Amino acid sequence: MKYALIIDSFRSHNALAHICFNNKIAPIHIFSSKKSFNNNLHSVTSHYFFKAFIYNNIDELKEELQEYLDNILFVFSCTDEGQPVKDSIEKMLGIETRQHTNAIYNKFELYKLLGQPAADSNFLEFLNKYKECIIKPSDIKNSGGCLSVQYLDTGTVADQPGMFISKFFSGDEYAVDFVSYQGKHKLVSIWKYVRSSDEKVWKDKVELLPYDETFSKLIYDAAVNWLNKIQHNTGPVHMELRYNGSEFFCVEINFRLNGHMHYGTLLKGLVDNQVDLTLNALTTGSKFNGNLIQYSTKGFITRLYLNNLTTRSYSNIDWKSIEDVPSFDWIFRHVAPWDIVKVSNKTYQSTTAIAILFNKDYELLKEHEHHILNIFNQIHQN
Repeated sequence: MKYALIIDSFRSHNALAHICFNNKIAPIHIFSSKKSFNNNLHSVTSHYFFKAFIYNNIDELKEELQEYLDNILFVFSCTDEGQPVKDSIEKMLGIETRQHTNAIYNKFELYKLLGQPAADSNFLEFLNKYKECIIKPSDIKNSGGCLSVQYLDTGTVADQPGMFISKFFSGDEYAVDFVSYQGKHKLVSIWKYVRSSDEKVWKDKVELLPYDETFSKLIYDAAVNWLNKIQHNTGPVHMELRYNGSEFFCVEINFRLNGHMHYGTLLKGLVDNQVDLTLNALTTGSKFNGNLIQYSTKGFITRLYLNNLTTRSYSNIDWKSIEDVPSFDWIFRHVAPWDIVKVSNKTYQSTTAIAILFNKDYELLKEHEHHILNIFNQIHQN
């Protein structure tokens, strides 16, 4: 029996455990902390997993894993918070660990490595120099979901412990998904963030873009330059960047799968998806010998954010009618039937739900997006 150690496999990230299971690789779940276990046990698809452990320290985990150590194929972290645990386990197993871990764990260190304007002190001086700025947490453990991101273009600002300030780079924003194998970086998909004209940080939806040879090559060259600087070698990458028509700016690099994306929808929309390619990269690497830039789509995918506008009960949302919309494929609910649904404040943490849509016809997809939003915003009466 061969085993895969999968750290913090929550929600959409259960897809990797699913395909391991189907390929006769037994997934073993590692919760990165007791806090992770308490907060996320409900979002683990437990029937995929052979065993589960809670990480306390590396010596304790080594003892618990003793009978499996000789047959572990790979270690994978589904979350940013789990990356240090992944590195500790790989070191214990004698697997070559990656370089530049400071830049992986800390976004301020990443910006310094890439030569992007940023500072962790003298915020006011930095703001006066660059005019438009973003303040966000340095540590990846505190940076998920735009929880504490602040946009500034004027006024007074004080230094904030654990935060850093960077130049705000205007332009269109994209998510770019890669999978790498021994330094070969394969472009999997490009997603565009769609936001209202006056919104600087939050986006209303994310759209899968069809492959365009010229634009994809531009993005590939910029992104691979950053991956080489950080000496990324093998595994998936979910990257966010901005492009103003002449230059690129790296927003963040995450060494995990694209989150809140349904695996079944990826199978419909992409010829090669990030989940399947990740397993291939972590085992045989057989899919990394051809064209690394070109990807093929089979339709259009949207990740649509449903943000509650007024306090109401869970039953005041007509979930069934949302699921009956033709392009609807999946929904990630962030509320439970017993919850009072609070007003969303444009963060992942406060988003009521995220709907995943697919259609081969782009115009129909947009029509169905509007239909879902209209249903969601109505107060449903049972």
